[in-house]
Amino acid sequence: MPQPRLSFTYSPGGGGRTVIRGGAGLMVGPGQTEDQIQPIESDRISSTITGGVFPTPASTFVSNFTSNPNNRTCQPRAYTDVYTLPEKVYQYTFSVQHEFGYNVTATAAYVGSQGRNLFLRSITNQIVSVQTNPNPTANAIIRRQFDIVNADGSISRPYAEIDVKTSGGHDQYNALQLSLSRRVQKGLTLNAQYTLAKSYGNSAGSNETLTAGNNAVALANFDYDIGYNRFDVRHTYNVRSLALYRGHRRGSRHQPPDPALGARELLTDAFARCEKCHGLRP
Repeated sequence: MPQPRLSFTYSPGGGGRTVIRGGAGLMVGPGQTEDQIQPIESDRISSTITGGVFPTPASTFVSNFTSNPNNRTCQPRAYTDVYTLPEKVYQYTFSVQHEFGYNVTATAAYVGSQGRNLFLRSITNQIVSVQTNPNPTANAIIRRQFDIVNADGSISRPYAEIDVKTSGGHDQYNALQLSLSRRVQKGLTLNAQYTLAKSYGNSAGSNETLTAGNNAVALANFDYDIGYNRFDVRHTYNVRSLALYRGHRRGSRHQPPDPALGARELLTDAFARCEKCHGLRP
């Protein structure tokens, strides 16, 4: 699938002190590997047969599988008929950078993205009824969607809850990024950054998606979980200094640096972030 990208850089006035940049692009991904092979695995049967002849005819496995529902070793993964690949992320950014006096450079940028056709998950084979057991010493009779009710009223349960996977999720990310840097003196650089961001949608995409809170199956019902996702970090602060020292031989501080001694870097970093808590996210 084509993944077009477009960007530009422009310096008004030709002085080079102000630079405007922008860009946009489409990125796609195949999702998790397991989501590409599990639809195949879910269409096969798995059964253990003791004795008989080898090689065992396929019809024998099928017969054993269908006639012994409580002994099936198959736990399928269900994929809806609208499940498609790839996941898509549209990204775009715009920034303005200006160099002031005293070696100070400031940058203001907007960064955004839109996720489409993202991974979603839910469950099926849910409990449909709970009945009182005629035997007062026994547990209640629980029936699931895919249980088999036998002629004598007993229930065969070939499967537990079944993981349902589909696509069609969406999210969006918007952020304002500000940075200020200054080269104080030769070999010393100071940098400060701040990001105000918001991440919102009904899916975090791929393997980051949790099971839908309302056990949705229809695509429209997954919006029950729309809200701020787990990557929603509202405020991020970062202050950094980097000092670069050239090696000198002892007693020769006023001599040129000795290349044999190389360069030494001293990095100090202060980082903080504030996550604004909202409702739980998928």
